[in-house]
Amino acid sequence: GGEGLALKDPNNPSPNPYDTKNPAFEKRAINVKTNSAYYNSYVTLKYKIGNFEFTPGARYDYVYAIKQGALGPRASASYKFEGVGKGLTVFGGSGEFARFNYFSPAFNKESGNPDIEFEKARKSSAGVEQQINSEWMVKGEVFKNEFFNLIVDDPYISDPIGPNPDKAQWITKPIVKYRQRNYSNKGDGWSHGYELLIKKSNKQGSKDWFGWISYTWTQSFRNNNLYQQYDGDDKIYSAEEKRLLAAFYNNSKETIASFDRTHVINVIYGWRFSEDWQFGGRWTYLTQRPINPVIGDDGGQFSNPTNNQTYWNPKYSNNPYTAEYKNSRRLAPYHRLDLRLDKFYNFEWGHLSIYFEIVNVYLRKNVDGEDFNPTRPYSKTNPAPAQSFGTLEYGKTIIPFFNIGMEARF
Repeated sequence: GGEGLALKDPNNPSPNPYDTKNPAFEKRAINVKTNSAYYNSYVTLKYKIGNFEFTPGARYDYVYAIKQGALGPRASASYKFEGVGKGLTVFGGSGEFARFNYFSPAFNKESGNPDIEFEKARKSSAGVEQQINSEWMVKGEVFKNEFFNLIVDDPYISDPIGPNPDKAQWITKPIVKYRQRNYSNKGDGWSHGYELLIKKSNKQGSKDWFGWISYTWTQSFRNNNLYQQYDGDDKIYSAEEKRLLAAFYNNSKETIASFDRTHVINVIYGWRFSEDWQFGGRWTYLTQRPINPVIGDDGGQFSNPTNNQTYWNPKYSNNPYTAEYKNSRRLAPYHRLDLRLDKFYNFEWGHLSIYFEIVNVYLRKNVDGEDFNPTRPYSKTNPAPAQSFGTLEYGKTIIPFFNIGMEARF
């Protein structure tokens, strides 16, 4: 629950945060309270003929609050060649999946769109798995995912007439024209990639090492399918013209998704050197997520009337054909090494383990995006990299994080 602030015109590159007569921002309720019956059913059938397996299935979900349902058929198949090593398995599958985000402010009768629908995806993959011996296994897989009906911020979708979303004006102006719904299901996207895995298992009860190396390459793309006013279009449109453009001229460009990470590497090592003790480590490497690079500022057009503090709006490229456009830049990659020591206890009721973990052993200062300080103009130090979780700093002394924990299994 609560309230948030939203920019009225997303094409306004330099909003004035201190204008009270014609504010560039508006309050938006984010209260979400839903009481709804929810039904789902699924069926899976498994057919096996020799080394061939075929598993078709389907799932159906129904949300009573929106009186909508979603059917998701799916199937997978595999075949195992016994004579190749300890077994070579070829597999593949495809299916449709749906989800409804109850806790998104998009599904909000006051400031959202109560007609929001299920978000949907179609996922397909295929691969091979080679069991070399009882301990070693190699696996490779390719995949492609397509996404539909994604929820996006939509400043143009509205009802012709409706109750005023600002409750403070209900007495003087209870009804408004073009009541904004703020969200729609216009978004879509897709992703593709492949994954390689080499895994070494230890025999049950043996004092041996185990671990795996995995590498994933992927690309993810998104498009909000909304009207955008790009650099070079100097015409000033009225609100009515923008609504018409939004309805019939969705000219937004497909961009790299904000969560995209091209390369992901994980190296896991564990050594059960006694019945009660185990030592392990994990090294992770991630391509940094893309960011919208700041290319300047608005010249400091506005200032706070209470203290005359100048406010600097960051400036971003609005030309999709430039190298500085949305999600076009990545910061330094993320990587870190963690070490862990486990002590195991066995009881009649189950197992108990106590562990000590050192996070970020070699004190890597990873970053996760940039922070622009609006009280200063654009410069070589503004924006500044935003440091992510991983180290503790006391003065000039840097130390890793230490974790002590306990896990019980019954």
